[in-house]
Amino acid sequence: MPTSSASTTDAAKPAASGGVQSLERAFDLLERMADAGGEVGLSELSASSGLPLPPSTA
Repeated sequence: MPTSSASTTDAAKPAASGGVQSLERAFDLLERMADAGGEVGLSELSASSGLPLPPSTA
């Protein structure tokens, strides 16, 4: 049975599905929103982060 330190180490490794990367991106976007005073448009957020805009649903 793994010890708690082993499971903590395993949790810190990037998941094959990109879970850690997703969290890093989410926190980066939140920081950018905070730097903009809490309000920022999707186009501006996309341009400053380098991430693509979501596809339109119209």
